[in-house]
Amino acid sequence: MIPSPANTIRQTIHHRLGLEQYTCVFPTETAARFWADDYVRKSPTGILRLDKVIAWDRFKALFLPVLEQQPANAIIRGLFALDLLKSDGQSVSLQWFSYPNFPESSENLSGAVARLLPRLEELQSLRMKRPEAYGRLPIAFRNDVERIDMAYRRFLKEHNLFEPQFLHPSVDHVGPRQQGQRYAIFFPDVCTGWEEFSRMDPFPDWVEIYRFDAPATDSTIGLYSNELMEMKALLDKIEQLLDRGSRLQDIMVTVGDTGHWRPYLTHEAAIRDIPLNIVEGLSPLAYAPGRFLKAIAEVHSHRFSLTSMKDFLLDPRYPFKNKTLLRSVIERGLQYAIVMGSTGDGDDSWISSLSHHAQQNDGQLLQWYITFKRLITVVMRASTISSLLKGIFAFQEFMLEEGSWDILGKQSEDTTDASIYAFCVDYLRQIQKNLQACGMDSYKRLFPLYLQFLERQRYIPKDRKEGIPVYGYTVSVGMCCEHHYLLGCTEETTRLQQEGLPLIPESVWKDDDATEMTEDFLEHYRIAGEHVYWSCAQSGFGGTSSLAPAWFIDHDAVDIRSYQSSDANYLERLAWSSKPDAMWNVRCHQQRWFAQAQKTAYVPPRYDLAEKNPTFSLWHRLVQAKGALRVSSTNLDAFVDCPMKWASRYLFSVEKGDYEMQSIDHKQVGIILHEILEGFFREVTNLTHVYRADMAGAYKEILLGLAEKEFSAYAASPRAPAKTTLHYLQERYTQQLLAIVQAEAKQFEDFVSEAFEQKLEQTYPQSSYTLEGRVDRIMVCTHEDGSKTVAVVDYKKNLSDRKSDYDDFSEAIPSHQLPIYAKLIHDTADNPNEEKVVGVAAFYDIGKGSYRVIWKDGEDEKREGMIALVESKIEQMVQSLQEGYLGTTDSHEPCTRCDYRQICRRRYALI
Repeated sequence: MIPSPANTIRQTIHHRLGLEQYTCVFPTETAARFWADDYVRKSPTGILRLDKVIAWDRFKALFLPVLEQQPANAIIRGLFALDLLKSDGQSVSLQWFSYPNFPESSENLSGAVARLLPRLEELQSLRMKRPEAYGRLPIAFRNDVERIDMAYRRFLKEHNLFEPQFLHPSVDHVGPRQQGQRYAIFFPDVCTGWEEFSRMDPFPDWVEIYRFDAPATDSTIGLYSNELMEMKALLDKIEQLLDRGSRLQDIMVTVGDTGHWRPYLTHEAAIRDIPLNIVEGLSPLAYAPGRFLKAIAEVHSHRFSLTSMKDFLLDPRYPFKNKTLLRSVIERGLQYAIVMGSTGDGDDSWISSLSHHAQQNDGQLLQWYITFKRLITVVMRASTISSLLKGIFAFQEFMLEEGSWDILGKQSEDTTDASIYAFCVDYLRQIQKNLQACGMDSYKRLFPLYLQFLERQRYIPKDRKEGIPVYGYTVSVGMCCEHHYLLGCTEETTRLQQEGLPLIPESVWKDDDATEMTEDFLEHYRIAGEHVYWSCAQSGFGGTSSLAPAWFIDHDAVDIRSYQSSDANYLERLAWSSKPDAMWNVRCHQQRWFAQAQKTAYVPPRYDLAEKNPTFSLWHRLVQAKGALRVSSTNLDAFVDCPMKWASRYLFSVEKGDYEMQSIDHKQVGIILHEILEGFFREVTNLTHVYRADMAGAYKEILLGLAEKEFSAYAASPRAPAKTTLHYLQERYTQQLLAIVQAEAKQFEDFVSEAFEQKLEQTYPQSSYTLEGRVDRIMVCTHEDGSKTVAVVDYKKNLSDRKSDYDDFSEAIPSHQLPIYAKLIHDTADNPNEEKVVGVAAFYDIGKGSYRVIWKDGEDEKREGMIALVESKIEQMVQSLQEGYLGTTDSHEPCTRCDYRQICRRRYALI
């Protein structure tokens, strides 16, 4: 039997680890830890000294000179690049790394300059050894490289620093070692800098090289239509392995792009209860403490805009103190239409709006905002580490609960967030050491610089839960397990090339002698397990398109695959959709779900108000002292539409919060329109008593004056929108309101307006309810024979109901508002001997400038039928609430537009 490459690799490595004089070298620290753990678990001895394995970069360091100077790092390179581009003498001489037309933006090129610094030695070597290749670079770039090289070497010398990338390995630099000690380098072709290392002369005879060849064509890659199929197929295979008893340590996943796959993998794995452990850490700014620091800069850079304040103050990840006050700040911002504040001492919309003290606690909110702004300004203007730390800690104390993210670990319960916050603070101290190394005591705009460096770091939690490791491509090279899955291995993600020169496109520059690493890594991954599974997809989650790696295409090793789910959830959905019945196996985690659901979700709730069954008595929670239920047209419409909608609003007092910036306050505009119309008809009554068509010109002048007055008052209020928006509103609605002059003459000529915004209320003890309403306008017309016609009107900005919707009033009508008003006017008449009947009821549609008459004089049967329908609906409502019945109106239309849908529908979602 021929052993598999994976077994050959394991046997060779285990043999060398078992020899006393050998130290094994692996491409990465991750690979070194993997083989140490693998040897301990599978070797007969079960024990290994930690110094028996070493990563390639630590091994290579043995051959570099030991210097007394401090090595340069990413922070020092970044500080040098910023200082170089800000220096007038140096930046003016640069041609390629500059913006000639926008010199103030040249600092944005600091990242490109910092990336160039470690490669300066490489470029100098290229200039000396291969001048024809170096000459292909633009002359301006070459000139800048010379200037930057001279400035950087001078900077290193002045501050007693050295650049590690300028050092070259040599046997002469190796210190004393134990007698007979030998090193075994495994997988050298994927070690960074191996080519230069292998050219050492003489090459040490106590270093052994071990390479492993993959079979010629013993690898295929599965090509799926999209990445969702690819991911689900992978997780299905892992579930099957776990159900068969495979250990977590025997399974490994490598993804082409960790950042791309992380959110999808973690989400799907969590649903399936698959313990995945993504090894690559996230930026500290992705966690709550780091995001808290970044939010400070975002709020300041957006000049305390309402959007940035909302994103920060309403974020549930932060342990804020006094969250009620923070919500009040955002509510005021929405009410007063505050767009943004100010970062300086100039006009600040927050301060000017809250200073009006229009509401009770605006003074408290004003003082909070002034302190909030001052502390953020202190952080943003700090130029030394000590002042920055004081500012951050002061802001933390002001905003967060006591003991939150305690870096000493004395009070904080969340040790993870505390550790991340300690990491962020400690990195600030590292920046302080590097500033001192560069001879800088302070730095202007230190906090944004700190966030820029912090974002590039990676935080890896210390106490990870055990799980299947997920590595990025190239990180897991040199490891070998029983089942190795390579996910998302497209041509783009597996293609590895030397990093290009900054600000030089590949079409202009490509080193002909650069080592091609793509095939080296492919060859190593093909033998990176006893069972290696490759896969890729044609289309990605973001709608991108990809190709299979060229190696597999050249070897005709691409296998077109489709995905057919074997999951119990999918097969159950097929059964419910009338597909043929089938038997299927339930996975272990699904068995746990069903067992738990039988005790929770599958058990009918004790009190389910959404069911049309009596629950518990609601009456005593609703009635007033007189024992009567208060009913209005609004809450009756809600109950008839859906009892659960009514209960959510009027029983539970749940209101939908509006946390989106509205350029137009439609509620306030509606109030203004009502006030204009009320004032208009009061003036008409005073002028001519009854409405006269021949007075249209005078009426229009009255209406225009009232519109100007009301919108001017609105403009002076703190809730006023922008001037352009206000001008638009005034022009639009003034023109719309003028239409009522002709509409009133057509419909209600000779009527006199008797009451405006009339509040009516009547209690019906025998029926146990109190009916109430507020009528916009009540009119009376006295005819020549002495008879009178009463009319009621309600104003609507926009009316969607049609007159024909009220023709069939036997079972339902769109709105019960006008019949309720008619009933109240009749039952609250001052003179019991005089029957007061509403002869005409109409809505006025401001948007269309016309009346929508629901019933007119002479349609007594229609009026009485609607009033009878209202009485019947109210009696049903009272009876249902007395007996504890609610239930839902199961219909697509009301549920689609209902704000409370989740309250009654969430019980159907099994999570």
